[in-house]
Amino acid sequence: MFFPLQAPIRHYAWGSPDAISRFRGSEPTGQAEAEQWFGDHPEAQTIIEVSGEQHDFHQWLRETGTDFPLLVKLLASAKPLSIQVHPGQEQAQAGFADELARGIASEHRTYRDSSAKPELLIALSPHFRALVGFVHRDEVERRLEMWRSLGLDASICDVLAGKLLVPLADSVSWLVEGGTEVHECLAGVQQWADSARGSSDGTGRGSDDFALVQELISLHPGDPGVLFAMLMHHVDLERGEAVFVDAGVAHAYLAGFGLEVMLPSDNVVRAGLTKKRRNTTEFLKVVGTAAQPHPPLVSWESSGSGHRYQGLPADFAVTHVTDANEVSLGGHSAVVIVEGGNGTLTGQLSSKTVVAGDVLFVTPDEDKLTTEGISSLWVVHPTAPAG
Repeated sequence: MFFPLQAPIRHYAWGSPDAISRFRGSEPTGQAEAEQWFGDHPEAQTIIEVSGEQHDFHQWLRETGTDFPLLVKLLASAKPLSIQVHPGQEQAQAGFADELARGIASEHRTYRDSSAKPELLIALSPHFRALVGFVHRDEVERRLEMWRSLGLDASICDVLAGKLLVPLADSVSWLVEGGTEVHECLAGVQQWADSARGSSDGTGRGSDDFALVQELISLHPGDPGVLFAMLMHHVDLERGEAVFVDAGVAHAYLAGFGLEVMLPSDNVVRAGLTKKRRNTTEFLKVVGTAAQPHPPLVSWESSGSGHRYQGLPADFAVTHVTDANEVSLGGHSAVVIVEGGNGTLTGQLSSKTVVAGDVLFVTPDEDKLTTEGISSLWVVHPTAPAG
């Protein structure tokens, strides 16, 4: 069967003015629109409509014995999110149990639940910018030399070289702990960025790297996250491209509209570019400090049903169905998001008339979906055995 899903738009300062409303075909809320959650989490606030009655989706899944162990989000960022990391399963279980035992109120917890939070981010806008994972030492050195050539004070460059061109774990600790040297370097970078603001003198200050420095330091002056970006891969996803953020991978989404798929968790450990609570001690425990030659981009394969994202080290699958096509759910339940076109979605047992912007829950007995009149459909389902 097909059941409509609804959820409130979450209003955070970094959100887009209207991207989620436009996607869903509704009037803008007049507030920054950041996220909309659909899935199995006690704080998701997802509503499922069954026979004209509304039910909390998290509770309904348990009452009916239906399995959908995922969280699907629409995410719209107009400003950078925090530099953050998500724990693995053992870390999440231990951290949640520890904070629960210590009686920490839920709104002050780092660990909001006992689940890991590996996530896939797919760009739905023409571009989606992000910082994901750590670069190798030679790339950090190249960036430092560029900063030096663009006029950053030599003494600041020397300090940064001494602290960033060392084992990555030491660099991360230095930045996250945010001592006197970090803030002195930030003051120098702030002065450098301010002096160059609006410059068009052809010195290379219009480069993407320098523009990112200016963007971050204007929004978060004095925040070590500005320097943290020096260590990270700068990613610019085009529409349909995706990045997989596994446990321990440092990241920050900068700007764009996308589809996020993850295990049902809200565990976020922050270390920079935020006014929210940071937990630097826990961040250093959770973050992985191995550099990678490339960011963790995800490939997709074309098939008769559209594009299926492959090689995900997590228990879910995502398929982008285009035009009149069919897609197998493999006996699993699914959340489907109609992006384009008005038409009909047909399963093994029933069918549903849909319009662009609809979000539906599909029960496992439908098994295979066929589309008609729908030009763009996103299908998300688990791949692990139910239970």
